[in-house]
Amino acid sequence: MLGLALMLGIGHPVQAAGLTDKQIQQTQEWYRDPQGVIGAHTQQALYTANYRAFQKIKGKPQIAVIVTSGKDEDDLQDYANEQFKKYGFGHADWDNGLLLTIEPKEHHYWLEVGYGLEPVVPDGSADEIVTAHVKNQLRADQYDQAIAAIVNNTVRRVQRHQSAIYTPADIGRHQAHERLQNAITVAIVWACVLMMVGMAARFFLLRNWIGRTLAGQPDTFPILQQLHEAGIVIDPNKVPGGGWQLFSRQMALTAAFAKLIRRDYIKWLAAAPQLGPLPYYYYKVQDDRMTDDKWPAAELATASSLATVLTDETERPGRLPALTTIKGTPTLSSVRLGLTRTASKSGSVSATRSPKRPVTCGRNSLPMSRPRMPH
Repeated sequence: MLGLALMLGIGHPVQAAGLTDKQIQQTQEWYRDPQGVIGAHTQQALYTANYRAFQKIKGKPQIAVIVTSGKDEDDLQDYANEQFKKYGFGHADWDNGLLLTIEPKEHHYWLEVGYGLEPVVPDGSADEIVTAHVKNQLRADQYDQAIAAIVNNTVRRVQRHQSAIYTPADIGRHQAHERLQNAITVAIVWACVLMMVGMAARFFLLRNWIGRTLAGQPDTFPILQQLHEAGIVIDPNKVPGGGWQLFSRQMALTAAFAKLIRRDYIKWLAAAPQLGPLPYYYYKVQDDRMTDDKWPAAELATASSLATVLTDETERPGRLPALTTIKGTPTLSSVRLGLTRTASKSGSVSATRSPKRPVTCGRNSLPMSRPRMPH
């Protein structure tokens, strides 16, 4: 530490009350003050700390002060850490140095603590060291008194909690434990990364397999077979994925085909009207036929035909009454489409178009031939 004298003794030495010239010279080894704010109070505090109080504590900690300027809080912390490592405050095997770096005009300060003193001077002790009185001194430009108070408060803190100081053996154990924890953390992070990469690869490989299966094996599902017979080709590159069913190919295939039916059934009806009971434009308005509560993925994908899906009226939660599906007889949906029921004298039922009720298909109103209704 004597090698720091040329660097730390910069400034304007002020005679400390009660200190001899030799003691002042010794004290100048423990501070650097290009701003000239350190005076007798800080010199006395540093001398008492390093040559008296800390000499009675195991490991003999050391404390130094650097006064700087033009640094914000983040810069000051980085600077303090850099200077602490550069000069090696404290005894190497005990790692018990303390460095107070302060920018007095902006009232920024940072106390760098060696590993051996971390349990003695933790972050939570900041208010005990930089008290309200110290902050008032800084605001009043009483920098020398404020720095001396911080040094004295730090010394008292170390004296009261000196039993918690790490010995070199303690430091070795704790650092080994921290290295082990860090290694475990890194291993967990890498395991998570590899798992995510593996799941992503599995997802894309599974999606490609689903696309090839639905495009090239029409006998996989009854509806898929009907689409094949109707000349409808499934584009393997536009098949949806199977969601998070990554570990069951069949479940993923079923989920993907159910999504495909929900997404494209109107397009299929437009291309092959024979697949459904009514023309495709009947289903272009908001429709509840394909929701999960009516047709779970497993049931929808394995349904016997698209017509079965479109005419099903099984009561399930979530059905919207205004969108009841059509099954052989006029329903609320057929009323909305402009159809009315009439009964003949013989009791038979027929459907006729209500006057001036065009059928809405998209944005245009188009005429439409009357569908056959059962008697």
